[in-house]
Amino acid sequence: MPLKPEQIAEFKALGYVLVPNLIDPSMLDNWRAQIRAKFGDLSDPVQQNAAGPPQQHREDITILRGFRFSPEETQLVNQPKVKAIVDHMGEGQFCGEDGNLRLLLPESECKWHLPERGHIDGYLGKRRTMPFLLGLATYIYDVEPRGGGTVFWPRSHIKSWKFLRKYPHHLNHSFKDHPEYLDMVKDIQPVELHAKAGDVIFWHCNILHETSQNTSNNIRHGLFARLQHKDQETFRDEIPDDLWKRWRI
Repeated sequence: MPLKPEQIAEFKALGYVLVPNLIDPSMLDNWRAQIRAKFGDLSDPVQQNAAGPPQQHREDITILRGFRFSPEETQLVNQPKVKAIVDHMGEGQFCGEDGNLRLLLPESECKWHLPERGHIDGYLGKRRTMPFLLGLATYIYDVEPRGGGTVFWPRSHIKSWKFLRKYPHHLNHSFKDHPEYLDMVKDIQPVELHAKAGDVIFWHCNILHETSQNTSNNIRHGLFARLQHKDQETFRDEIPDDLWKRWRI
């Protein structure tokens, strides 16, 4: 099931697209059962602490590193509808293991606000680790508005690409604090994407994005994957003259 022409157009224009109902309800039930069997009641703070440490710069996020759904065919990247879209977008060149399960704990007493800044995937500190990738995420339970969805800066993938074409020596991640880059993206209004369980969001590697704040009463269960290009080492420092050079779409 490849993307429809209008979905491709949306992905190219905005840098992301949400595709509804890609994960079968029976698979969602399977995932939920595996999480309960492994971690118990994750609404219990004791179980949350046992499941994994909070993320370094976001104490409300717990990444359950090393946890994978089993058997392998139950993993996110192996879901038939998801795999068909991934293969369509990159001619079968995107690869990688299933993503991390991330819990975003509720802060219902806090006032919700959009994040001030986003990040771009593919960097670890100041090092460019994955120069070309496809990001994707799904939620295991419905995510309501202000309930911890993913925030995107629409069309920032184009701004990022144009800046790096002009200043390729800023590939070391220094672009994120460059005055000209900040000026290019300052007027973009970020958008929070909330989604139903089983919807899947795909995003371009150059898009600015960030996890939203969760002011609901529920833990947000998100499954995130970043699929790198099989041949990325051959063009690690390339900034192509065509933003869609290695995409099939």
